[in-house]
This record gives sequence, C-alpha cells and structure tokens, in this order.
Amino acid sequence: MDLAIGIFGGTFDPIHNGHIELAGAVLKKLNLEKIYFVVANDPWQKSENFSVTDPLVRLEMVEGAIEKYPKFEASNIEIVRGGPSYTIETVREFKELFPGYIIYLLLGSDAAKDILTWEKVEGLKREVKLAVVTRKNYESYDDFFGFDYIQVVADTPDISSTLVREKILSGQSIEKDVPESTMRAITKYTLYH
Repeated sequence: MDLAIGIFGGTFDPIHNGHIELAGAVLKKLNLEKIYFVVANDPWQKSENFSVTDPLVRLEMVEGAIEKYPKFEASNIEIVRGGPSYTIETVREFKELFPGYIIYLLLGSDAAKDILTWEKVEGLKREVKLAVVTRKNYESYDDFFGFDYIQVVADTPDISSTLVREKILSGQSIEKDVPESTMRAITKYTLYH
C-alpha cells in the first residue's frame, strides 16, 4: 500500500473550524499518514490587499487548534524559508523529506478555483495530487485544469477567515466558528480589532 501525506497550506488568519473539518474529511477519505498544516510566511496573493498577522502568531494559533488531533501537525517550513510563500517550493521540500510518499495538496473548492494564478502551476501539476474538498450540493469537477486530483465531498461549515475577522470587528460572537485556543490567542494578541 502506498504511503501518503497531505499538505494543507494557508494563511490561517485565523484558523477556524472549517479548516479542521476540511482536513478531517480528507484524512478519513484518503487514510493519510499525516496532514501538515503549512502556515504561509508571506501569502503574496493576500498580503498586497490586507495586513496579515505575524506568521509566528498564526503558527501558534494553528498549533493550539490542532493539538488534540494526532494525525495533524503544524509546519513552519515556509516561515523558516522566508519571503513569499510559493506552494511549488513547499511541495518540493516535502518530497525531499518524504521520498516515495504520495503527496496530496488539500484545497477547498473556493481556493481551488484560483489555482491557475499560482506560481509555476505547470510544475505543480507534475509534483502533486490535489484533494479538492467541496460541500454537498456544490459543484463537482469532471476535469481539474489538468491536475491529478480526487474530489472529497464534505459537510464543512460555511465559514472563512475573512468572515471571522469581520465578526470580531462588528462585535459578533465567533465562539462557534473557531477552536477555543484560537479565541484565547485572538484575545492574547488583541487581533482583528
């Protein structure tokens, strides 16, 4: 049987329950050895549009949110590398760390639609398989831009980091949207106010 791991890259600003459930659905469907939550150092497609929280604070939030899941692990590989975070470089580093493993790149269907705007996307097609997570009754794919992919249908909550930040700004509760550890970190660092 082939050994396989998952890479779930993101800004995680902040990590929320949708991220955890998406990863859980992929883990269950593909029976992966482990899923690495890779915290982007400089998410270049986002950092031009808004001020991104310090990467070490985002890493701390991810570590807290996933600590009770033995097959989830936070990765600082992009933070250590520094500069803009390019998925192709991250995938290649993981291939060196896990020779012979199948590597799945986890994506929600919303993020997956923008994959052609990523750096060196043609090279990425040769390096990785995609696990594209879609919600029930949402779109399905017959072909995914030439990638080798598997579609995972999951009943993940309809939430985003943007929505969480907006709720905090407007004084709404995020108790049902994020893990308790994330709420503590948001308070500790006075984030998103």
